[in-house]
Amino acid sequence: MLQMWLDRNGVKATDEQLSAGLKGIGREDLCYLLEDPVFHYGAVDPSLHMDKHMHYD
Repeated sequence: MLQMWLDRNGVKATDEQLSAGLKGIGREDLCYLLEDPVFHYGAVDPSLHMDKHMHYD
């Protein structure tokens, strides 16, 4: 669903527009995710990595 929104809005796809759209469909509960980082890069375990041979579509 997020990809569809990005495709439709192109360069106008900003976090403010996404927040307004979420509020417009009654999903204010998701807006807080736009305000805070998902994780702090400094706290990521350097031993974690993605397998280069797997496809994550």
